[in-house]
Amino acid sequence: MQAKDWIALAALGVSLISLTVTLYERVRSEHSSIVKALQGDKENIAFTALKISNKQWPGSPFADRYTDDVIAALCLAWIMEGSDRARALVLTALKELSVTARNQRKISDIMQGIENQFIGYMTSAYADDPKEGEEKMKRGLRKAQQLRKALNI
Repeated sequence: MQAKDWIALAALGVSLISLTVTLYERVRSEHSSIVKALQGDKENIAFTALKISNKQWPGSPFADRYTDDVIAALCLAWIMEGSDRARALVLTALKELSVTARNQRKISDIMQGIENQFIGYMTSAYADDPKEGEEKMKRGLRKAQQLRKALNI
C-alpha cells in the first residue's frame, strides 16, 4: 500500500469514529430528554409515556443503560403523579418495557429500592412516632404495591 492509501484509510477510520460518537451523543441526549420529561407536569409525563408505549422512542446498541433510567423515571412518575390519566399511560409504558425478563427484574429492583427508601425515611424521620411516619408514607407504599400488582412483579 502506498502512503495515499494509508491516508485514505486513516481518514475513513476517523470518519467512522466521528459518526459513532455523534450517534452515541444523539441517543444519549434523546434519552436524557425522555427522563426529564417524565419528571415534569402530568401532560409531559402522559405524552412521554404514550410515546414509549407506542415505541416512538430512540433505540440503539447503547439502549440498556438508558432504558434503566427511563424505567426508574417511569416508576417514580407512577408513584409521584396524582393524575390517574397520566398514571394509566405510565402503566402502559411500563407494561411495554416489562416484556423482557431483564426489564422485569430492573423494575422490581427499582421498586424495592424506592420502597426501602420510604421505609427508611419512615423509621428514621419518625422514630419518636412510628404511627405518624407510617401514615405519611402509606400512600407512596400503596402506589408501589399497586404497580407491582399491575405488572405481576
